[in-house]
Amino acid sequence: KLRDELEADGWWERDFVHEAKLVGIWISLAVGAVATAHTAPPISTVLLALAMTNAGWLGHDYVHGVDSFCDKVRNFVCIGAGLGTTWWSDKHNKHHALTNEMGVDEDIATDPFLYTWAPDPKHDSPLRKIQHWIFFVPFSALFALWRYDTMQVAVEAVEQKRPGAKEELFGLLAHYFILLSLFPFGVWVPAVFLSG
Repeated sequence: KLRDELEADGWWERDFVHEAKLVGIWISLAVGAVATAHTAPPISTVLLALAMTNAGWLGHDYVHGVDSFCDKVRNFVCIGAGLGTTWWSDKHNKHHALTNEMGVDEDIATDPFLYTWAPDPKHDSPLRKIQHWIFFVPFSALFALWRYDTMQVAVEAVEQKRPGAKEELFGLLAHYFILLSLFPFGVWVPAVFLSG
C-alpha cells in the first residue's frame, strides 16, 4: 500500500531537470579540473577528487537501475569515477540485502583499518582506540582499493562472459585514457586518495 501511494504521488518519476543539474555539477567539476591541471595543480586535484566522488554518487543511483534511463547511463560510473558496475553491483546489492551482517557485507569489512565492532582481542589493533581521530587516513585509501578491485572484477567478468562486461571494461579503459592524457601524475594520484 505504501509503495502504491508513493508511486501515485510521483516518487518513482524521474526528474530530468534535477538529473541535468547533478550531471552539470559533475561536468563543471571535471572541466574545472582539466582547465587548472597545469596552471593550478592543487586546485585541479581538489576539483578532480570532487568530480570522481560526484561521479561515484551518480553511479550509485544509476547502477541501482530503477528505470530505462539508469540502464542507458549505467556505465557512467566507469568513465566518470573509474569504478566498475559489475564490482559495484555485486558488492553493493549484497550490502542492501544483508546490511551490516558481519562476514557478508563488504561495506563494513574495513578492519584492520577501521573497526565497526570491537574484534576478538587477539585481532585488535592499538589504532582502534584512536580511529575516530584518524578515520580520514584509511578512508582515503578506499577509492584506490575500489579501483583495484574494480579492474580485477571487470577482467573476470569479461572472461566469464557476463552481460555488459566488455562495455564496462571499455568504459574503465576510457576513464584511464582520459585521466592519463589530461592530468599530470601529481594531480590525479592525490585526487584518487582525496576522493576516498
